[in-house]
Amino acid sequence: MINNAQNSTRMTGVDQVGWNVLNDQDWYCIWGIASLEEPLRDDLVKKALEYLIQTIPILNSKPVTNWLYGYWQFIEKENVEDLILRTKTETDEKAKEELNKVFLNPIKAKEFSMIRIISIDGPLKHYFVIQVHHLAVDGEGLKRICVRFAEIYQELYRDKEWKPTGILDPCRSWWQIARNFNIRHLWLILKACIINIYGMITSILQKKMNYTLIGDSKVNEKAESQSPRYFESITIEQEAMLKLKAFTKSRHFTINDILMASLSLATMKWNNDRGDDREWLKFGYTVNLRRWWGEPNGTFGNFSAVLIHDEIKANLQNPSIALAATKSKLDKLKKWIGLDYFVIPMQVKLLPYFLVSRFFLSLKNKLFEFLKHAHAMTNIGIVFEEAGDFGHTKAIGYSFLAPAFPGGFILYTITTYRNVTTIYLGCSEDYLKKESAKSFLLLWKERMLKIIG
Repeated sequence: MINNAQNSTRMTGVDQVGWNVLNDQDWYCIWGIASLEEPLRDDLVKKALEYLIQTIPILNSKPVTNWLYGYWQFIEKENVEDLILRTKTETDEKAKEELNKVFLNPIKAKEFSMIRIISIDGPLKHYFVIQVHHLAVDGEGLKRICVRFAEIYQELYRDKEWKPTGILDPCRSWWQIARNFNIRHLWLILKACIINIYGMITSILQKKMNYTLIGDSKVNEKAESQSPRYFESITIEQEAMLKLKAFTKSRHFTINDILMASLSLATMKWNNDRGDDREWLKFGYTVNLRRWWGEPNGTFGNFSAVLIHDEIKANLQNPSIALAATKSKLDKLKKWIGLDYFVIPMQVKLLPYFLVSRFFLSLKNKLFEFLKHAHAMTNIGIVFEEAGDFGHTKAIGYSFLAPAFPGGFILYTITTYRNVTTIYLGCSEDYLKKESAKSFLLLWKERMLKIIG
């Protein structure tokens, strides 16, 4: 636990690398989006945010670096009103428009704290959004923040005199993480590094580094962070999700197996229909590394890694073969997946910051060039029902949204709440039109349902 007197905490290696690469990328935010039965009370929202920041101080901090290390400087905040956006509209359609604007309104990490609270209310539609800079937390961390906010709000609704006790540890301590690390995993670290290095070399030799869903136009190589971006979405309704869960239970698959297999099937068909004759596909996907940390309480940091999944066309001729091939690959990876990401970023923390800065700044442009020609899937998983329980009102729906990058990068964000799954597609308008994005999402859904018959 960190104490009330502490006014900063050291960055992890992941934080330091992320800050070097993304310190001028203000679009790098994630959102938790709740659709409510009725509006939240403004006075309780304000008080709940004050207490949330007190219990998770990294949410009201800014990154600071010197020659030796980087750290999070906690900002004293007597009034949180500038972190809250309140909008009322005359129609529900206007409320939806205002919600979409939220996703294009970034948090400037250099100037302000890491969190915003947004309430948008129409006559019948009521939206509540928690927006956090991705540098501070990942999707799993945001899920816990959403739960904590709802818990605080609910306590205040019952008793206005209630106050929180204790401050949650942001888990930035190298020694804390080292204590939680299982020593039996050490022998797997070398294996993880060798396999990933081999995979990178093979991809380069086979010229398989860049692959993305074919868009309506070529990638704009000069696209900047301010190029127009959008988010399109579909839902997998409760009835279909219950069938999907029953299928996975009876056949010993996971939901993630089906998501990745159906994405592969849909991508291959989409691209083949548009004249692409490649016999392989490749896309990124995120994994949660917390299990290598021993899952300590209060892990609100960015503990995710992006890995690469590749598949050959021969395995995508029918749904059964595709699912079996995907499951086989993912099952083999589970024993060591992410261990190389665990070790290297944590060791980066031990290096002088000026060395980290020099090295990763040189890779920054190459990274963004690569991102213009790739696509990735992040399955954030189940949003806990506690996140949508505010006492006097509950969330009808809850979904998460990750950032869209400039250029031809496509990101799929997946969350499930009360057995309803929402899939977002984020992209630039000058690469993939919204109508095309919707068509692809429907194709993905169709392939997903076809897998389970």
